Amino acid sequence: MDPHFYKVIHLAGVFLLFMSLGGLIIREQLAPGNNKLERFILVHHGVALLLILVAGFGQLGGDMARLASVWLVVKMVVWLLMATMILFIKKITSARIVLWYLIVFLGATAAYMAIYKPI
Repeated sequence: MDPHFYKVIHLAGVFLLFMSLGGLIIREQLAPGNNKLERFILVHHGVALLLILVAGFGQLGGDMARLASVWLVVKMVVWLLMATMILFIKKITSARIVLWYLIVFLGATAAYMAIYKPI
């Protein structure tokens, strides 16, 4: 398939991931008892993670030698942290503003690794 197709799907997943994490932080602060909203956010968080993972590996194009690249390992660690961020948002109520900025930092780190591939 066209690599640009995978890139668009990957970016759509990233946008959806940031929207779901931001939405969860806001929901936990403003409407903690709204279960329908929580379910909506959690479903979209899972879909976003799946889109990012599938499209990310699609962009590799079957080149398994690149799996040992440090920049790719860093991106996978960021993906795992973003996947578990829901637990941190729900459990650590006093540090949600810190988590808000940590999410931005992790996203910027993943973008830097993808663009520059420094190591």
